[in-house]
Amino acid sequence: MFGYAVLSVYAGILTWAAISDGLRLRIPNNVPLALLALYPLYLVSSGDVMQGLPALGLAAIVFALGFVFFARGWMGGGDVKLLSVGTLWAGPHLAPEFLAVLSLVGGVQALLSVLPLRRVLPFWATLTLAMPNSSSTAVAGGAPNGATGNAQANARRRTLPYGIAIACGGIYVAGRLAGVITV
Repeated sequence: MFGYAVLSVYAGILTWAAISDGLRLRIPNNVPLALLALYPLYLVSSGDVMQGLPALGLAAIVFALGFVFFARGWMGGGDVKLLSVGTLWAGPHLAPEFLAVLSLVGGVQALLSVLPLRRVLPFWATLTLAMPNSSSTAVAGGAPNGATGNAQANARRRTLPYGIAIACGGIYVAGRLAGVITV
């Protein structure tokens, strides 16, 4: 019973991350920190604390690769942290499914962002494509998600809030861990 409560909180925090990234292109640092702090509670409730060691190693590898992607401007720092924590929760056994779900959702987001549908249904623009505010970009000295360069060019640059896809993958993992989703 306690394990279901922990997984519900995990899914709720991921939902908040998706909403935050979709609306502001920002995943607050307290989101991955809260998910990281919640993970030991899940391990204790699962009865197999040792499953956390391989998961921790895999998450460290994902974080290292994500850091390279962040340094090159390919991913935002919040996305890297959320992806790493999501991989931790998925562990080696569910990591392929986690990555498959987030890739599918991210692909749908990317497709919807380039279709004329977003002009007809403004709601899709929020979920699939966020435009940075030019004044906040100029003040910050760069675009969100770690991109660099001219502030005006960055203001025009379209950025995909990939935290939505990562959160969907994590919510799928929560469903699998709870036994609600079976394959």
